[in-house]
Amino acid sequence: MLNKKPHSKLWLYFTGIIFATVTAAFLLITLFFLALFKLHIISIDPRIRHIPLLAFLAFSMLIGCTIAFSVGRQIIRPLQKMGAAFDELSKGNFSVRIPENHRIEEMREMAEHFNLMVCDLSRIETLQNDFVVNVSHEFKTPISSIAGYATLLQNHSLSAEKRDHYIEKILDNSGKLSVLCSSILMLSRLENQETVMHKKPYRLDEQIRRCILLFEARWTQKNIEFDISLPRQLFCGNEQLMEQVWSNIIDNAIKHSPDNGVIRVSLAKTRTHLAVTIADQGAGIAPEVQRHIFEKFYQGDSSRKADGNGLGLALVKRIVDLCQGTVSVKSAPGSGAAFTVTLPLEEG
Repeated sequence: MLNKKPHSKLWLYFTGIIFATVTAAFLLITLFFLALFKLHIISIDPRIRHIPLLAFLAFSMLIGCTIAFSVGRQIIRPLQKMGAAFDELSKGNFSVRIPENHRIEEMREMAEHFNLMVCDLSRIETLQNDFVVNVSHEFKTPISSIAGYATLLQNHSLSAEKRDHYIEKILDNSGKLSVLCSSILMLSRLENQETVMHKKPYRLDEQIRRCILLFEARWTQKNIEFDISLPRQLFCGNEQLMEQVWSNIIDNAIKHSPDNGVIRVSLAKTRTHLAVTIADQGAGIAPEVQRHIFEKFYQGDSSRKADGNGLGLALVKRIVDLCQGTVSVKSAPGSGAAFTVTLPLEEG
């Protein structure tokens, strides 16, 4: 609820100008008639000649007051309400709204734009709060694990096997913290970036093969096979950023594929675009999860949470967006997931 304020200096200044203007106009008309009377163009009984002039002067002042008050009410009061709304907004009140039922179109549009701005700011505030909560949670888990295993290591009677196991867990959680920090920093940098820098032509098919080989130890451990269809393809882009795209999607595919599964990687090309599809045979993704899967820290599907921090696909989405491309997922529970990245080809 906006606080009502007394008439401001702006109100007095604005209405005063209108009143003075209207009154001056009527005074000029009065002087015009007075001049006509002096020039004997019109005649009035000398005994009552001052009465019409005084009446006209009083009428002009009345009209001036009425117009000034009316216009001031229509223009100044909405501005006062908007000023009060901005005061509330500056205090962090994102529930403040301005009535949009004003008769003056410009005022109505101004109110609509203000309300839209407040809605956007409210959403940004919610996202920022969620981001802080999620980051705190993602940091807390590995830090708690490190602290717990470090405490256990203080027991000098531990066997060498247990000691090595605890050290391995500490190193594992330290690695998770390092990956999380790197992902947050990269995502923050990319969100403040509008274009892809340092673009150059390179072999996209070879890059994807290299990314697959980076995870050889993991897919060999699960006895996963790769069905690869990658024809020779030159692509002009930022090689380092695109490596993040393929690494994150391939990492997810390996993570969620069953033992002895197959991951299919294919590349198709049209005259203006190319499309890379990476499909696994995992548990699949529910439709409601697919709608949010590229959001930061979103991990709505418990079957796809293992060893993740919810930033990988958000990074993929941001990088592909900067490349003027698209990324999509096609999946259903029990039928695996296929991620397709579509990128524009540079002309010439």
